[in-house]
Amino acid sequence: MIKVKPGALVVRYRRLSGATTAMAAPETEKTRRVLDLKGTWQGEQGEMQAMPSAFTHTVVVPGLIDVARPSFTEVGKPSSQRRAFWYRRTFKLEGAVPEVALLKIHKARYGTRVILNGQDLGEHQPCFTPGFFDLKGHVKGEGAENELIIRIGANPECLPSDQPRGWDFEKDLFIPGLFDSVELILTGAPFIKNVQVVPDIVAGTARAVVELEQASRRPRPRSALWFARPDEGMRPQWSPRRLRPLRCPLAKRARPSSC
Repeated sequence: MIKVKPGALVVRYRRLSGATTAMAAPETEKTRRVLDLKGTWQGEQGEMQAMPSAFTHTVVVPGLIDVARPSFTEVGKPSSQRRAFWYRRTFKLEGAVPEVALLKIHKARYGTRVILNGQDLGEHQPCFTPGFFDLKGHVKGEGAENELIIRIGANPECLPSDQPRGWDFEKDLFIPGLFDSVELILTGAPFIKNVQVVPDIVAGTARAVVELEQASRRPRPRSALWFARPDEGMRPQWSPRRLRPLRCPLAKRARPSSC
């Protein structure tokens, strides 16, 4: 049994439709839903800025673009046929759109641009860290159809020179694609933005720092601290004075994503 102070944030994990979800309950329970967008998407090649007028291929996500049908030629190297690949799919949300609606692209090569219902939501250049895109105000609920389009660069040369691109002198082809999960995260506010566990081996304790963020994106972070001892179990406590990111060395070096 975990005992918490009134108004504290309780996080529980359960199975919902085959996916692990977290339920947060500051006062009234709000369910976090994760819509997995894996499966067969439409695909097309083209330029970096101009969206294709038609999508004549299919491609599996997650996966690389060389699994597209019909197949593209000269994939994984510079080609006069294209500078980018474009992905398209539609989805529907039942019910109203919650306070937080985030698109998470876990990993993609080379450079990611997102367009939802005709609105350009920005770009994410890194290939090996997740990109998050705020869909609030652009995504439709109540069963309406949403059109999601993702553009990626056709080869590493599409990236800025300072971006890691996975170069290896033994590789001849650098094949792009949405090679990890694509998810839509729907939840209430505040939501868990980041979780970090800081162990203290000498004291035999572990401190978990949970960073919360408001849906308005205004700088109002809060940190909840959980202290764990093998002989005492969990002792969750709030730290109201920690309204800024932790200044301990571990917190500066590692800020893993938790969405």
